[in-house]
Formats: sequence, C-alpha cells, structure tokens
Amino acid sequence: MSTKTVAPALAVTDVSKAFAGTQALLDVSFAVTAGRVHALLGGNGSGKSTLIKILAGVHRADPGGSVVVNGTSVAADRLTPGLAREIGLRFVHQNPGLIRDMTVVENVALTNGFSRTRYGGVAWGALRRRTRRLLDRFEIEADPNQQLSELRPADQTMVAVARALEDDQDGLSTLVLDEPTAALPRHEAAFLLEAMRRCASTGHTILFVSHRIDEVLAVSESVTVLRDGVEVLTREAEGLDEQQLVQAIVGRSPRAVYQVPPATSALEACVEVEHLRGGPIHDVSFTARKGEVVGIAGLLGSGRSELLRMIYGAHPRESGDITIEGGPYQANDPSSALRNGVALVPEDRAADGAFLDMSVLENLSIGQLGKFREPLRFRHDLERAAAREDIEKFTVKTQSPSTPLASLSGGNQQKVLLARCLRSAPRVLLLDEPTQGIDVGARADIFAILSEHVARGLTVIIVSSDFEELARVTDRVLILRGGRIVADVPAQSVDAAAITELVYSAPMGASS
Repeated sequence: MSTKTVAPALAVTDVSKAFAGTQALLDVSFAVTAGRVHALLGGNGSGKSTLIKILAGVHRADPGGSVVVNGTSVAADRLTPGLAREIGLRFVHQNPGLIRDMTVVENVALTNGFSRTRYGGVAWGALRRRTRRLLDRFEIEADPNQQLSELRPADQTMVAVARALEDDQDGLSTLVLDEPTAALPRHEAAFLLEAMRRCASTGHTILFVSHRIDEVLAVSESVTVLRDGVEVLTREAEGLDEQQLVQAIVGRSPRAVYQVPPATSALEACVEVEHLRGGPIHDVSFTARKGEVVGIAGLLGSGRSELLRMIYGAHPRESGDITIEGGPYQANDPSSALRNGVALVPEDRAADGAFLDMSVLENLSIGQLGKFREPLRFRHDLERAAAREDIEKFTVKTQSPSTPLASLSGGNQQKVLLARCLRSAPRVLLLDEPTQGIDVGARADIFAILSEHVARGLTVIIVSSDFEELARVTDRVLILRGGRIVADVPAQSVDAAAITELVYSAPMGASS
C-alpha cells in the first residue's frame, strides 16, 4: 500500500547570507505543509529577520539556495518583492503599514488599488462593497467606513492580514506573519491567534514568527528553530513543551532562564508613593523596599505606563507625595529624576529611549559625558573602555562599540539601554514592558543582570503585560485598575491565570 506524498506549500533549501564577514544564515532548510501554521523561532540575532527579508525580496541571499512555493522553484538570490508576490508569498510585518487615522476601506485600497469610475474618479461604492466582502470573508467585525483607530488592536492586525490575502481566493498563498502579537495584550493576542486558526483552516499556509512560546505551542502544528543563523530544530509541535523549545532557542538548560530575584528580607522602604493623582492615575499609594522587585499589572488604559512616567517626572502630577529613602522627591522632569537616582527604560525604545542613528558607544555614554572630560581634553580612550566593559558584561552582540544601534537586534538594543541606566547606579529602576518583542535568551540575560543589582539593594518596578513573567520574576504584583491599586499580592503565590483574573475582576480597594 503506497503512501501519497504531499508537496510542501513552502520549502526553503540551503539558504545562506553573510553581511560584511558576519554569517547571518548558513544553509537553512525546512518545509511547511499546506494549510498549516508553522512557527519560526529563534533568539535575537538568530537570523529570523534576515530570512524573512530574503523571502520578501528585501535582502538578496548568497548564491546556492532555493525557495519553492506551491511547486514553483526560485533561486533564493533572485527573489525580488515583485517575484515573491507573483509566486504566492504574502507578508504582514511587525509594523504592518496601516494608517490609524484613515478608514478601513482607505487602508485596504492603499495597497490593493482604488477602483475607478469610467470618468476617472474613485468608485467609492465599489470599494466599500469590495471591502465589505473582504471583512466578511475574514470574519472581521468592522465597517468599511470606520476609522482604523476605532477597531480593537487584533482587528487592526486582521485588516492587514485580509489586505495581504485579498487576491488569493483559493488559499494557495503562504502568509508570513512577523511578530503579529508582539504589541498586543494577552486577550487581544488570543483573539488574533483564533483568527489565524480559522485562516489556516481555509487552506492558507502561515509562517508564524513569535517570541511568545505559549502562543507557538497553542497555535502551531510544526516549528523551526534558528540559532546563530543555523536551523537547529524542525519538527511537529505535538509533544513539544516549553522547556524543550527554550533549550533549542538559547542552546542551554532552561533552568538558567527567568532567574527569580531572591525574596527581599530588608524592611527598609525605598520608594513610598502616597495618593498619587494625575491623568489616568486617580489615587495610587504603595511602598517598594530596597532589594525588592515589584510588578505592576493592568489592562491598557489602567494607567500603568503613566504611573512609571509620573514617578520619573515625565508625566504631570496633580497631587500626591513621593519619597525616596525617606527624603522628599520632587522630580518634575527626567533630568531631576536621574539626579535623584531614579532611571527609566521606556516601553517604546525607538521613540523614547534609543538613539538609533548613533553608535552603541554614544548610546551608552550620552548623559554621562562628564565622566570622561578632563581639563582641555575628552578621554575617548576611557569612554571606549567603559563601552567595551558594558558590552561584555551585558553580553551585547555587536561587531564593535562603533556599530550603529539601529543595526542591533531588539534584545541587544534593550541591553544597551539597560546598561546605560545602570551606569548611573540608580536607587530605583523603572522598567516599562522591558521584554516586549525580545527573545527568551535575551530575557534570561536581562533578568540575570537585574538579579545581581537587586541583590545589592536596587529597587525595581516593572510594568508588563506578560503576566507569567511577572509571576516569575517579581516579589509582589500590584494590580492596577481604573487608575487605582486594587490588589497587592505576593507573586510567588499566584500564577498568570490568577493575575489575569485579578486584573479583570478584583474589586476596588481589594488587597491580599
């Protein structure tokens, strides 16, 4: 009895890419079966982004490899954006190119074209009907005339998916989703994952890039893991667990991942916040002690980021008091916060923290240039030595301190920002979504570094939408809802599900 062999929807064979002597990919090969979700995993710098850009025709592969889509074979070094689309590859990137203050129909038409009347004008009626059919096909609850910003975040991403697949009525395209859930809170991510399942059930093949291992295990039927540009694992997802994936991604035992800072025995208060009010913050009081890691969990709009920014002096405070180690703290701007020993790693690295067009060295040194100034000269040798020390200590993957920060992976950029903050020896470190879009290996490195500083008395306050992470790496979790702390719970006594329940249902004024 013969077994029928099913040709893969996508096959990548011996794809390699080197940049200026650095081998980003080496003979990467894997295949994806039609109508399935296949996860592509790997740490920052593993080669995932390079491979996606080769498939999209943005980077040109080195000669020798090939890409096959539904039986059409193309030399990997011949792919262009137009050819990639012609053979059936579709892409929704982490930044999907949507314009929030335009309507749904306008966003769809921007990429797929405006229908015209015979007089040359825009046939808005036909465009709306076309968009309505598209929304119905992908079960997106939206009206073509709605502003995109009015849609829930997951639906906005689904508009990008629908737009990419509009011309594929037969389900023959392979859709590449690059970190589609990275910026979504968990409940929105779950909604998007369900939509992905429906999309695959109609015959579409999905290559799903994600850092969130629980999502990968929940939605994927097969996986490929890259590490240092090499394919180290391709297999069915059934039977895989989180520890096996973590070990494949980082190349070491998962026991070293998510190091939990030791529970503090010190009773001395470091930060005392009393009746803080301003913007979405209505009345917040809490104490964080020296050598303690305090997590803050809340939904979008709860005021979680504004709370950190208010402590940092970057968000106006209407009333309330803050003391640091018993002394009054009146930081009205980030400069005075830094002088008082309070540092912030912001949620949006690119917009608020990183200078992407500057070098790693410059990003590390900025704000502390006085350390390297002497009468009549600037000690560039000391600046370079300090940068090299931080690069080694924080395991930043970069060719040299002179490398532009923009060329580093997200995890390595975050390490540079963290190193810059810790250079000033702060008393309080505020972290807003510190591991968003960062792979599990970089997370392990970051928390290992934080553990060392916490053991020496640093107070850390973390805002994160990753509740499992909060439960693992903090001593306490404050539940923020409606601009108020509604619960204060020991992290080690709850899990992600319990934190989620508290975020949604804890009554005002509750505590435990």
